[in-house]
Amino acid sequence: MTEPKRNYVNGEWVAAESGDTVDVENPADTSEVVNTYPASSAADAEAAIEAADTAQDEWGAMPAPDRGAILRETGAILEERKEELTELLSREEGKTLSEAAPEVQRAIDIFYYYAEKAFDFGGTLKGASGGRTSVSTRKEPIGVAGLITPWNYPVAIPAWKIAPALATGNAVVIKPATQAPGPAHEIARALDEVILPAVAAHRPPGRARRRHEKLDPKPGEGGRQGGGRGGDRICGGRGGSPGVGAGHWQVDQQRPTPRPTADPE
Repeated sequence: MTEPKRNYVNGEWVAAESGDTVDVENPADTSEVVNTYPASSAADAEAAIEAADTAQDEWGAMPAPDRGAILRETGAILEERKEELTELLSREEGKTLSEAAPEVQRAIDIFYYYAEKAFDFGGTLKGASGGRTSVSTRKEPIGVAGLITPWNYPVAIPAWKIAPALATGNAVVIKPATQAPGPAHEIARALDEVILPAVAAHRPPGRARRRHEKLDPKPGEGGRQGGGRGGDRICGGRGGSPGVGAGHWQVDQQRPTPRPTADPE
């Protein structure tokens, strides 16, 4: 029996306030419990959001090269653990190893990519119409990003959401799918090892219930993705409001299809 995992909040690994846990079973053999995670509640979500909100100013003010360096080192750690992550993804989510490995590699590549893109987040200098006029734009973080990710790509989609949010100076609270939270947990562990100053408040499993006033929609293109009442409660119609930008939420409430026991290759 493995030791129960914990939530990552305010730079510390903590149990759920209630002490409740949820077991994640191997879909190929439901008698096997792969890992045990905190069954997080609204109170746990509140603590994670408050921690991320407190860290927001410091993270947003950090120079882009420093944020990029953290993401680059995180990618390197994930790369070192690629085999371990591939096996974890397969056992929790149900992909074969040959399917899981490319997804893990994509997550690694995403962190390396946004490590460099962090340098581009600043602004532009425009040509002015007169010699005494200067025209420029400045990009600023929009605030804490609340992320909900599904089970079907349990490491790639968290990476798609976490890396660009952090690269552009936004603190993060993530709620990965209860069926396969392990890969997102490992991303948080890698970030913690790079001495991330309490900016990625990681909240593993639990039900999404409502939008918090301190959560800005995730920076991204278009509107909410997916559906379900959980996503509606959290987004609360905030996406697309003036000065905020469109929310981009990924919600998937389907369950994985169990696969028969077979050679993982």
